[in-house]
Amino acid sequence: PNSALQLLTSVRRPLAQVTRLCSTLRLPDHAPKDPVSLVVESSHPYEVTARDRKVVSFNADVKWMVVSFDPRCVTVQREDEINLFIGDKDPVLVHTYFGKDSWPSRPIVLPGNKL
Repeated sequence: PNSALQLLTSVRRPLAQVTRLCSTLRLPDHAPKDPVSLVVESSHPYEVTARDRKVVSFNADVKWMVVSFDPRCVTVQREDEINLFIGDKDPVLVHTYFGKDSWPSRPIVLPGNKL
């Protein structure tokens, strides 16, 4: 607990400065004014023991993606899971979601342009 408090205390001042700086920045003229949105769903209800793979790719100028899950997301059993990968040539597993309580309640910001 003491080391966590020391870490938070040391990060507080620079973080406040970064936050102020970010609030003064404006998007460059070439930045997209309207974000691209895409909905990806599984079949409802999904088939038992089915394997499904969905790949989402955006233009090369996309550097960051925001992923959010519907609050109703759920799988029936532990073996039924969603594996979220980023990257193209050597995909990296970001997280595995399953059941009712493992789903993120807030959007996730991920680098790159492919899931």
